Amino acid sequence: MNHYPYSNFNDVNLAWILQIVRIAEDLIYKNESRFTDIEKDIDTLELELTKVRKDIQDIKDGKYTAGIIDSVIKFLDKYLIEHVQNIVKYVFFGLTNDGRFAAYIPDTWDFIRFNTIMDDSSRLYGHLVLSW
Repeated sequence: MNHYPYSNFNDVNLAWILQIVRIAEDLIYKNESRFTDIEKDIDTLELELTKVRKDIQDIKDGKYTAGIIDSVIKFLDKYLIEHVQNIVKYVFFGLTNDGRFAAYIPDTWDFIRFNTIMDDSSRLYGHLVLSW
């Protein structure tokens, strides 16, 4: 079987050549549209990347500071009491051997200091204070 039926150029079939050219044109056209779609996607991604870079620079320049602070304040107002209530479940209170009040906390909380307000002119005299 001859894989190259028109290798004898004296017997070249123009219809066969036109068919091959049309197939090649179809393949080129299909790939061109794919490349156009890819180029559009790349352009869209470049626009998004430019926006993200601008937002990052705005954050660095402090343009969103007020909004961030407001969001943090709202978050703390909404969840801080609940969060502290959950944390306090891990604190155990008791007395030391010499009769002093003690708060026992997990070892990983060594950054928290417990103290008592001892200024008798303060309205908070005797209150427990947590500081870190």
